[in-house]
Amino acid sequence: GVGGGMAVPGAVSSAPAPVSSGAGMHAGAAGAGGMAGSNGSTANHNHSEHLIKLERACRLILQVYSPASVFFCAQRCEQPETAAQIRSMLTKLPSNPLVVRLPKAAVTQLRERATEAIAKLVAGRSVMATEHAKKVWKQFMGGMCEGQSNGLRRWFSSHCSGIEIAAALEDILADPTQVPDEEWPKIRSITSRTQNIIAQKIPKWAQTRVSAHPHLPFFGRISPALVNLSKYDPEDDDVVMCDAGPASSTKAVDLSSPTAPATGGPDLSSPAKRRAARKAAAEAAAAAGASSS
Repeated sequence: GVGGGMAVPGAVSSAPAPVSSGAGMHAGAAGAGGMAGSNGSTANHNHSEHLIKLERACRLILQVYSPASVFFCAQRCEQPETAAQIRSMLTKLPSNPLVVRLPKAAVTQLRERATEAIAKLVAGRSVMATEHAKKVWKQFMGGMCEGQSNGLRRWFSSHCSGIEIAAALEDILADPTQVPDEEWPKIRSITSRTQNIIAQKIPKWAQTRVSAHPHLPFFGRISPALVNLSKYDPEDDDVVMCDAGPASSTKAVDLSSPTAPATGGPDLSSPAKRRAARKAAAEAAAAAGASSS
């Protein structure tokens, strides 16, 4: 397993290739639509800010969140039995191949936490050395207490970029119409391949949804967002709600129909005209909101 212990259930045997100091993606990211070159710049400077934001989020998933997740899950599976094993594992953690590719702050803090735990081991030598060492390891691994994460779980939550990634993906999902239609094929490709990569690399048990505290922080937000983005097609946006006044006058316009409504409706006979109708509906809603305020 990663970190010198047992194998991780559902984990991929080979570690991702190293990531350069720039924003270039590791080998797994190559399948994510060629999001950026080694200098981190987008291939097309004409991309919208939303596509650029999505590309950055997917780079963070592949460069930071995915390796940090695999490392975190591997340690969750470890069950050292002796003080010597625990000390050896704590000593090796900061140089783990998955850890050294993470941001410098993450590596530094993990090294500091491991050093503190080793100091506790040394200070607690006695006839109860094994029991004491197991207690130190349990504290180091941490978990959830009164709604707050601690130990290695807190380290993971602080350095896996999960909040930034989830917020970026969910911002696009909140209003897909803010993204130009011509960019959606690339978005679907990037998000689909990114989701496939993390689904293969992150252990299956860690992907399980749980009602209390999920096994893997932020996965329950990131993965569904990737799936939804990978399936979104502006041409399949069947209904747009147009609020041109009071709530009672709200009307649903079916934009999937190939023909216009019988009386006074928009012409929806082609994809281009349906896009224009959606745009007009959004503008009408915005204008109504401005006038009511």
